[in-house]
Amino acid sequence: MSTDGRAPADRGSLDVLVVGGGIGGAAAAVSLRQAGHRVTVLEQTRDLAPVGAGIQLAPNATRILAQFGVAEALAEHALVPQRHVRRHWRDGTVLGERSLGDAVAARYGAPFWHVHRADLHAALISAARSPTGPGCAAVFRFGEEVTGLHVSGSTADVMTSQDGRYRGDLVVGADGVHSTLRALLFGSGLSRGIPRGVAYRTLIPVSKLNGDVAAKIQDIVSPDPAITQWLSPGVHFIYYYVSRGRYLNAALLRYGANADPSAESWLLEADRREYLALLDGWDPRLVTLARLADSVFCTGLYEREPLPGWVSGPVCLLGDACHPMMPTQAQGAAQAIEDAWFLGRVLRGADPGSLADALAAYQRERLPRTAAVQRLSAIDQGKGLGARGGPAAADRPEEQAEKPTDFSPYEWLWPYGEDASHIA
Repeated sequence: MSTDGRAPADRGSLDVLVVGGGIGGAAAAVSLRQAGHRVTVLEQTRDLAPVGAGIQLAPNATRILAQFGVAEALAEHALVPQRHVRRHWRDGTVLGERSLGDAVAARYGAPFWHVHRADLHAALISAARSPTGPGCAAVFRFGEEVTGLHVSGSTADVMTSQDGRYRGDLVVGADGVHSTLRALLFGSGLSRGIPRGVAYRTLIPVSKLNGDVAAKIQDIVSPDPAITQWLSPGVHFIYYYVSRGRYLNAALLRYGANADPSAESWLLEADRREYLALLDGWDPRLVTLARLADSVFCTGLYEREPLPGWVSGPVCLLGDACHPMMPTQAQGAAQAIEDAWFLGRVLRGADPGSLADALAAYQRERLPRTAAVQRLSAIDQGKGLGARGGPAAADRPEEQAEKPTDFSPYEWLWPYGEDASHIA
């Protein structure tokens, strides 16, 4: 597709513009390519430099990644956590433990993975651009910051800061929490959220866990892949391995409306002293681990109400552009991947004449589900995975008890995509 026109049309296929080349946009490119459409991705950054840190991928995400054909390549970089351990912030007492690993794979037919965001992103982009995949390879245009949108009849023109003008039958806004497409469609007011705290994250090379440090932390950092979550009233600290065990991904979540939300971007480097001060009084072993961080990044945490709609004419939203959520359920990337998968399914065989019905089906299916995850993530703030107990539950170990293989809190969430027969 040229910047001033359209590619030659094939009957039964669409020219699709995807705004944003992150996880959601790359997943959409894969899914829409598989659905038989021609895809151009407009990404404002100028290269594919690896960014981000660890991501948890539950079975609802890994099942779809297998259908996208990227699971095999991504498995080379993924780790399978065998358990999720909760500890008391003050002394490290184990509050509860849930089996993952083989138990999850047996129950849901798909694994639970830990990956680095950059590895996931690279796998999706490779699948979207591969010359040997199904349909037409997606085209990525970098350095194209979207500045305008004009809809005329059944087509839409997207304008960029490089004086580009792209025309498509469908425009998918996958440009993140600060979505330009969302603002152009519905106004900037819908992007405002309620500040709920601050999240910090860092990557610690495993080489720093050796030597004298090893003896101090060996009781809390197991060599086997696991999720370890420390709970205090209003503050959580969680860590797990990524990149095949080369790094320990660590995150601190500080909840509370009075917390300074700072900027809502992971590009902001945090004050390391401020980060460590949040762990005053915590188990000395955890403090020792936290001190191994060289650089710490932070972002404000915001709670947002679900949007009333995602579709306007031949334009729709996807991922954080329409349902940004708190991190407590670790479902942000997974829900964007689900969006992309379902959008591709309802657009199989679609043409401009059937597009409106397909987009209506997309919104009808996806909006209620993502709204439920948004609300659960907001309810769960400061309480721990599964929304068990109140804000002070970490000081009442008896309230953290759970069955090691009880997956009942996730029975509505993790099986998604098991039966696609109603979509075909």
